[in-house]
Amino acid sequence: MAKIASQKNANGARSSAVSSSQNQQNVQDEIAKVAYQLFLERGSEHGSDADDWYRAEQIVKQRRIGRN
Repeated sequence: MAKIASQKNANGARSSAVSSSQNQQNVQDEIAKVAYQLFLERGSEHGSDADDWYRAEQIVKQRRIGRN
């Protein structure tokens, strides 16, 4: 479950935001899932984990840019 930080905005109303540490964990989880999918797509051959991770970082970065 995400940690929610309660903050007051300029009007004094409360708003909620996911903490940055939780957001960072979500990004890492997403990268791990994509890297694992890349590993499976390569036939589950070991030895290219760093390449899979780097490629997954790029894919996740592009996905997140597209969301904004």
